[in-house]
Amino acid sequence: MSFFLLGVYFNWQSILEKMDDKPISAFALVGQNTFTTADDIKESLLKMGELKGFWGQDVAPIQEQIEALPWV
Repeated sequence: MSFFLLGVYFNWQSILEKMDDKPISAFALVGQNTFTTADDIKESLLKMGELKGFWGQDVAPIQEQIEALPWV
């Protein structure tokens, strides 16, 4: 058990990089959308092209893209 934990401890960066090889492919909207639909947000995000993986994606451009929609 301790050998496994030492392996994870010393290889954590490599493990995270391997987990980050697939782009973000789904998102969840929380709360009530009164003026903007989920389809509007989805279309806006699709215009950005392929996103990076969970660890490598900078969320600021995503936030800016969504905030650029009317009534957000």
